Amino acid sequence: MKKLSDKEFDIQRSKIIGLGEKSARKSYYPELQSRIQQLDKKNKALVEEIERRKKIETFLLESEQLYRILAENIKEGAVIISQDKILFSNPAFRSIFRRDSDALSHLSVVELFDPAYREKFLTYLEAFERGEADRQFTGLCLRGDGKKIWAQGYHHLIDWAGNKAILVTVRDVTEQKEKERKAQAESQKLQQENQLLKSRNMHRYGLGHLVGTSDKMQTVYENIIKAATLESNVIIYGESGTGKELVSKSIHDLSTRRHQPYITVNCGAVPENLFESEFFGHRKGAFSGATIDKFGFFESAHKGTLFLDEIGEIPLNLQVKLLRAIDGGGYTPIGSTKTKHSDVRIIAATNQNLKSLAEKGLVRQDFFFRIHIIPIYLPPLRERKEDIPLLIYHFIRKMSGSPEESIVIPDAIMKEFQSHDWPGNVRELQNAVSRYVAFRTTEFLQDPGNGTPGNAKAAEGEAPIGETGLNALMISYEKRIIEEALDQSGGNITRAAEVLKIGRRSLQRKITRLNIPR
Repeated sequence: MKKLSDKEFDIQRSKIIGLGEKSARKSYYPELQSRIQQLDKKNKALVEEIERRKKIETFLLESEQLYRILAENIKEGAVIISQDKILFSNPAFRSIFRRDSDALSHLSVVELFDPAYREKFLTYLEAFERGEADRQFTGLCLRGDGKKIWAQGYHHLIDWAGNKAILVTVRDVTEQKEKERKAQAESQKLQQENQLLKSRNMHRYGLGHLVGTSDKMQTVYENIIKAATLESNVIIYGESGTGKELVSKSIHDLSTRRHQPYITVNCGAVPENLFESEFFGHRKGAFSGATIDKFGFFESAHKGTLFLDEIGEIPLNLQVKLLRAIDGGGYTPIGSTKTKHSDVRIIAATNQNLKSLAEKGLVRQDFFFRIHIIPIYLPPLRERKEDIPLLIYHFIRKMSGSPEESIVIPDAIMKEFQSHDWPGNVRELQNAVSRYVAFRTTEFLQDPGNGTPGNAKAAEGEAPIGETGLNALMISYEKRIIEEALDQSGGNITRAAEVLKIGRRSLQRKITRLNIPR
C-alpha cells in the first residue's frame, strides 16, 4: 500500500468526511488507523519524556532547596573554588571574611590569605589536587576590614558544571590559635623560669662560660639573667679581654631565642665600603664581583641574636643605615628594590664610653639611645682578683683535659698571678696559663720585648719542659705570638694581622686552627 504524505492524508481525510462510514472504512480506514497508532506512540513517548523531565526538575529543585537550606544555615563557611576562582560562597563564609558576594567574585582565593601564607596555600592546593596532601589547611587570612584571622579549611574534590572543583568548609580558629599561642608562651615562660632558677643556683661559681665568685661577678650574673627574660637591646661595657662575648652568648643561651641563630660581628673589622653588603646582603650582579646572592648579617640572624662587638667603631654615616634596620624600618639589599625586615635582637659591646662619644659627636644621639637600653658593666680582672685561682684551674682543665689535681700551682706562683695587674684581663690570664702549662714559666711578669720562654722565670721546683718535641714547641710559640698580638690590638683581628704582617684571613685561620679564644 502506498504511504500517503501529510498533505495527501489531509486531502483523503476531507474526502472521508463526505463518504459514508462503510465506504470510508473500506477505502481509507487501514491507513488512518496506522497513522493514528503512530501518533499515539509519539504522544505517549512525549508524555513520558515530559513526565521524566518534570521528575528531574522536581528533584533538582528539591536538591537545590535542600542544599541552600544546608549551605545558608550551617555555621561553617562553605566555598567552591576552581582554578583559583571563587564560584560560590555561603553567608557564613562571607561573614567570616567580612566580604559580600560581589567582592568575592572579583577576588582570587589566594588573595584572602596574608602575604606570608599565599605561596604556602598555592603549594598546598597543588599537592592536594595530586592526592599528596591531607584535607586540612590552616593559614593566616585577611578580612575585608583589614583584620587578620586564622582560618581552617577542609577540602573536598567535586565536579562542578562538568569541571573539577574544590568544596571547602571553613572555620574561624583565631580564638583557638590565640589560646594555643598563650599556652605555648606560658610553657616557654615556665621553661625559661625553670632554667633561670637553675642558673641562679649555679651562678655561685659561674654562669655559662663565665667563671668567678666575686660580688661584682654575681652582679653581672644577675644582670645577664634579667636581660635574658627581656627582648630589649643590650649594651655590654668592658675592657678588652674581659669576656664581653661570653656575656652576650650567655644572654642568648638563656633567652627564648636560644634555638635560633647567634651571629657575631666585629664591627671594627668590617670595611666601610663593604658595610652595607655585609650587614644587608646583596643580589647577584649588584656590583662587580657579586656573582651570587648573599645574605647579610641581619637576614642570617633572623629570629635570633646579632652580637655587634666594637660597636663604637661604626662611622657616623653608617650608624644611620644601621639604626633604621634596628628600629624596624627594614633594610634593602644592594641591587634589590624590595625592603626586608628581620626579627633580630641586638646585643652590642664596646670598650669605649658610648655616652662620652655621643657627647663629642662621634656617635649619633639617636643611635646611642637605641643601643643603650640594658647596660651591663663587666669589671676588669684587677677589680676581682679573688676570682683568679678559680679562673686558673678552669683554664687548666679546659686546655689540658686533666683534673685539677694533675697540675698544682705552687703558692709562690699563685701569688705572682694574683699580684699582676692584668691589663689584658681574662684573655691575658688565659694566655699566661697556657704558657705556664707548656713551659712552667710565669712569662707575664717580664717585659714582652726582652723575655723569651727560655729565660722566663720557672716555677719553683719545676724545670721548663724541653722534651715535648719541636713541632709542639713551634705550635705553642706561634700561638703565644698571635695571642700577644691580639692583646696589643685589643682583640681586633685586622689590627693584629697588621702587627704580624700577615693577611686577616690567614690570621683568622690560624686562630681557628690553634683554638685561640676570642
